[in-house]
Amino acid sequence: MADPLFGGLRDRVIEESFHRMLEGALAQLGWLTSRTDRMDVTYSPEPLGPDEPIVPNLVNAIIEGIDPDEEQELGSTLSEDTHLAYVDVYAESEAVGRQLAGDVRCILEGKMPMIGRTWPVLVVRDWTTVDYTLATPNEPDELFQVAIERVRQDKAHRAAAEWQKHLYSVSAELIDDRD
Repeated sequence: MADPLFGGLRDRVIEESFHRMLEGALAQLGWLTSRTDRMDVTYSPEPLGPDEPIVPNLVNAIIEGIDPDEEQELGSTLSEDTHLAYVDVYAESEAVGRQLAGDVRCILEGKMPMIGRTWPVLVVRDWTTVDYTLATPNEPDELFQVAIERVRQDKAHRAAAEWQKHLYSVSAELIDDRD
């Protein structure tokens, strides 16, 4: 049976599942907890505006585009969409930036067994069906999985502004095979 999610709703549940997975993993690793040895880390799933201030230790994650591929088999309805995910880490220092961006990379690569990330996949759930009026809303069931491929970590070099001094970027492709 074909998956009932298609079009914009499918894109939306993939994006929301990506943000919930990444923010949850960072929380499990203790990054979103206040500490005395570093400034607080904040997570933002929204694109930054041109006049929006960039605060130290901001993790800004966005899915910037979707690259629809052609049919996988002649005469088949199988196809593949590639969602382009970018995670920018605006760190307070080189040490924090390297460690935080490295953790993001390992989360996406599925190399964080201590928090259950042992495979480079994204479990996609339909968060639009959750009843948030309940005291403890249930996590929705798994709909499908999306492969996480071509993970890459880069560091800005020759910073033109102070906020770029400890800027790291992690990118990945979320591969949605569907029929």
